[in-house]
Amino acid sequence: MEQTQNKSEAVDLLAVMFEICLKRKTIVLDRMGVTEMEYNFFMCLDKCNNLNIMQIANHMKLAQPKVSRMTDKLIKKGYLKRESQKNDHRSVKIVFTENGLQMYNYAVENKCMGEERIKSILNEEKYEEFKSLLQQLINNYSKIS
Repeated sequence: MEQTQNKSEAVDLLAVMFEICLKRKTIVLDRMGVTEMEYNFFMCLDKCNNLNIMQIANHMKLAQPKVSRMTDKLIKKGYLKRESQKNDHRSVKIVFTENGLQMYNYAVENKCMGEERIKSILNEEKYEEFKSLLQQLINNYSKIS
């Protein structure tokens, strides 16, 4: 019986890069004390800061109960708070706490450091080409059977 030759070098390299990125993200998650789902939700809030639960749910295309549960968890961790509006006390907005803003900045800085590391390895032209190739793979990989 003939053995199939391993010709998946690109896939293997992507798997190694994925593992490296996963380790970095795990460090950030541990430092923040959040789950991956909470982290993803938290990172989307920069576009939704100072909105109410329904507006956040609509913006993120998530069910309102899910957004409410996630918000409650992040409030308990001290990253978010509910703030009544001065002109309408029935209207409650979700905003970052000081600690939440610090954690958000930490997560963003960590992502930026990873980006800067890649840029330091590649010149500008290769960096742009790398991003383009990655986007092509993302757009088309699911179509590969």
